[in-house]
Amino acid sequence: MALQHQRSVPEVLHDIVENLQEIIRSEFRLASTEIKEEAARTVTPMATIGAGIILAIYALGFLLLAIVYALITVVAPWLAALLVAALVGVPSIVLINQGRERLSHVHPMPKRMMASMNENVNWAKNRISSNAKSEMEASTPRDSPVRPKIPDLLGDEPNSGACTARSFD
Repeated sequence: MALQHQRSVPEVLHDIVENLQEIIRSEFRLASTEIKEEAARTVTPMATIGAGIILAIYALGFLLLAIVYALITVVAPWLAALLVAALVGVPSIVLINQGRERLSHVHPMPKRMMASMNENVNWAKNRISSNAKSEMEASTPRDSPVRPKIPDLLGDEPNSGACTARSFD
């Protein structure tokens, strides 16, 4: 018959903390990668908005030039400037709207990291709970009304003295 090695609660908690450290490091790497991907996706919409803004500035310049020509003289030069302003202004509005539409599809919050973090927190809660229960069942009689107090290492309870990323360093 093989001997089974029973681990103590401190050993189990130490392993859990080490695992949580690695999980948190992995989550930060994932978040960094997601943020870089989203930043790369914002380049094209921002360039489109920038081009639209530049054209809008030129349109305003031509519109102002048209007003000046209109005030100076009542002949064709102001009409020409007004047509140029309209021809530059319409594409600028179209470009700005296209850029805004494309930018609305960019999500700065890393969704995969958040989902993974929630999954890891739930896993850790279950692991701590099951390990503490098994340790308490092994050390307390079955008829004992004493229920173990499971430490809140994940910080779900307010003012619980939860572990933070700083305490893992």
